[in-house]
Amino acid sequence: MSYQQCPRGLTDSLRDLLLVRVEALPEDTQGILRVLAVGGSTVEHALLAAVTGLPEDELADNLRPSVGANIIQPSGDDDGYRFRHALVREAVSDDLMPGERSRINRRYATALAADPGLVCRDQATARLADYWYHAHDAARALPAALEAGSEARRRNAFAEQLGMLERAVELWDDVPEEVLRSVRPYDWAEETYPPCGCAPDPCGEDCERLRLTDVLAEATVAARLSGEHDRGLRFIKRALRLVDEQREPDRAAWFLMQRGRSTRYTNYATVTGDITHALRLLEGRGPSAVLADTLNRQACDGMLGRSSREDLDTARRAVAIAREVGARSTEVHGRLTQGMLHAAFGEHEEAARILDGIVEQAAGIADVDLRCRIHINLSSYYLQLGAPAAR
Repeated sequence: MSYQQCPRGLTDSLRDLLLVRVEALPEDTQGILRVLAVGGSTVEHALLAAVTGLPEDELADNLRPSVGANIIQPSGDDDGYRFRHALVREAVSDDLMPGERSRINRRYATALAADPGLVCRDQATARLADYWYHAHDAARALPAALEAGSEARRRNAFAEQLGMLERAVELWDDVPEEVLRSVRPYDWAEETYPPCGCAPDPCGEDCERLRLTDVLAEATVAARLSGEHDRGLRFIKRALRLVDEQREPDRAAWFLMQRGRSTRYTNYATVTGDITHALRLLEGRGPSAVLADTLNRQACDGMLGRSSREDLDTARRAVAIAREVGARSTEVHGRLTQGMLHAAFGEHEEAARILDGIVEQAAGIADVDLRCRIHINLSSYYLQLGAPAAR
């Protein structure tokens, strides 16, 4: 269910026609309909009561004329109300006075923040973020969008997460510095994303603060997982303009690898240039998850072209580094690359030894890319063996 505000694209004549029946209703009923139109495609009775400040019985009495006029109807679960026709809702919303829409959204946000139980638990975070955004309160909208994005990611709702993160990026410059300092980054992006670019010299109290590059990194991953590679590439390009390669080489390398992946998805280009650049940045900095990932990508690039023994050595190194730093997902990625390279060289016993049980190894890892890649590569592997029905 979408809780985005109605786009205002009606002509004046069509809006006037749609409002004829609404304007024939009592003024109190019209006022409630204006609040209802802003609240979303469906608004719960308890939430509407909290926003209007009316007792539930009085609210129901005032809404009854609009139900009788077939303008609104009870929602499917009989717990709220919705307009019978989306165009009527749009017309009512479009007819609001300047500033009225944002004030009503603020009332919704305030009521929902005070009592999240007014709506279904799985909708509360996203709707609160939506209300604060349309109330034009950036200081509250950005943290709410980040929280809603995090919740969407836990549900694997990556397109929804991407929308919330795009909103956070949009709001960034309008949020006071003290708010940004109060919002702590959560488990950003994926295991290869460097938590801070200050190592080995800690950058002090700013080490844990939220940065725009963190949000761009999370949005990059969400874009990739939702298939929006062009949108992801825009985040990557912006991040690469912000990241100082000298101060944050690990993060610069991470974004370079994301750019390579996005470019491959969009035009099937090789990522050799980005890999070489990333490895140059990481040279001499010791083992890390991003180094392991970069080496695995280098081996993968060779695997998809003309495979060589050097690619196999690179894959082994990637696995060893990933195991050393505890990057479990990258380790399994590297093992898959290693096994498929052995298969490409006709070394099927060694390939089987490495690939056996790899599906089970990935089962406990929250990496959608890893699982997809395993099944795609194993399908190819079993076909090579003449066993089209994968065991």
